[in-house]
Amino acid sequence: MPRRRDAFTVRRHRRRNRRGKVVESVCYYVHFHDHLGTERVLKARPEKDASTYMARHLAAAVSHKAAGQPLSADLRAFIENQPTAVRKKLHKWGLLDAGTSAGFAPLMDFSKKQPARSSRKTFKITGGHLADWRASMQASERAPAHVKETVQRAARLIDACGFAYPGDIDAEKVRNVLGGMRRKLSARTVNSHLGSLKSLCSWMVKAGRITRNPVRHVAPLPEIEKRKRRRALTAKEAGELLAAAAKGEKHHGLTGPERALVYRLALTTGARANEIRTLTRGDFHLNAAQPYVTIRAENAKNRKTANLPLRPEVAAELVEYFAARPAMPAARAFPGGWGKAWEMLKADLKSAEIPYHTREGDADFHSLRHTFGTMLARSGVLPQHAQKLMRHSSVDLTMNLYTHLRLEDSGQAVARLPEIKPPAESAIRTGTLDTPEASNAVRTANYTANVARNGRNAAILRDSQAADSAHKKPATVDAASSCGCGVSGVSEEIRTPDLQIHNLAL
Repeated sequence: MPRRRDAFTVRRHRRRNRRGKVVESVCYYVHFHDHLGTERVLKARPEKDASTYMARHLAAAVSHKAAGQPLSADLRAFIENQPTAVRKKLHKWGLLDAGTSAGFAPLMDFSKKQPARSSRKTFKITGGHLADWRASMQASERAPAHVKETVQRAARLIDACGFAYPGDIDAEKVRNVLGGMRRKLSARTVNSHLGSLKSLCSWMVKAGRITRNPVRHVAPLPEIEKRKRRRALTAKEAGELLAAAAKGEKHHGLTGPERALVYRLALTTGARANEIRTLTRGDFHLNAAQPYVTIRAENAKNRKTANLPLRPEVAAELVEYFAARPAMPAARAFPGGWGKAWEMLKADLKSAEIPYHTREGDADFHSLRHTFGTMLARSGVLPQHAQKLMRHSSVDLTMNLYTHLRLEDSGQAVARLPEIKPPAESAIRTGTLDTPEASNAVRTANYTANVARNGRNAAILRDSQAADSAHKKPATVDAASSCGCGVSGVSEEIRTPDLQIHNLAL
């Protein structure tokens, strides 16, 4: 009868040292047979219990592989937590299923280069999980600039931490590296790198490449410094900017009138710099009953197509502009090298003697969008309409971030309240116009009426006191005789004090 082969054995190896003495190894070794019947030896732990625990999981992995079943979540988590050398051997022996093998793939294959004008490293990703993640975001039609920057941030943090495989990602190592990056970068920039790595790990969990997100609970750094503040131009400053740009010389690939038209388009539509830069002639619909321009989805920040209405004078300027420069509908409306729109605007602000930096904030190109939102609020446009024109997902964003109201705006709002005037002294006493004749007539009538009422009240009060002294039930009196309203049956005990106080007040 053939000898039964054990699933695994755990023992120390013995060898002779230089002096010829037999010594045992520090760590235990696990001997087992894989799914093909080949004997394998794997270095385990110095403790026997931990080595036995490891051997049992390896035997379970062999059983799943022999049965053609995927590894359970517990087994995958166990393998992911093993050292890189152990995972390499299991991967080489073919004991990992497709999902676990994908998790064993490197995080990124790249060629690294150093930019000439920046201290930040950029990576040319050629493979690994990062390349697959980038392809997934591109398939979801994310903005190309967003995809590029997100992948680069994750690559920088992975390179700084020295991670090669998903199993190498350690939360404590990430925290330490982020603390070192904070010495050179702002907290917001450091947190953006952490957010990119978290997004990568979340995607790998959803794709079945790892079982858990190892940096899920890493908290971002507190952002003490404020974000860049922008200000809105006043109507006077906007007019001076357009005038100075129209008279200026050509720079950034645009003539003065062309730059003025670009600024006017941003001030009256709220379009962003990249949205205006990528407009073609076919995007303008100037012959419609309501002229408008179309922002295509691939160029919009929210990836949605939008039709922005144009003011009549802006549409007329665009008609003259396109008539003087005939071209195909697919041609760019405003060609030129104005990739850095803030530099172009800063030069024209200097020509118009408008400060770029103020206590309220900076006046870059995106400030023209802030100016558009502020003008909508000052013109009394409903918040829902302003939100739609600004293409915001929340009205709070429109009202709180893109609307800049000054003290004079608040003063004008208070001035529109109805005026509150105190009445004249004679009107307070009599309720009539302050004329001598009317006042004398009213005083005479009130005096006569009060004398009669006081006489009746005095009589009622005497009768009431007599009734109380005799311990009798108070009799009812006809209220019609006292107030003239035609209602009777009112108790003297209840009405007398009220009538007396009322008449005395008169």
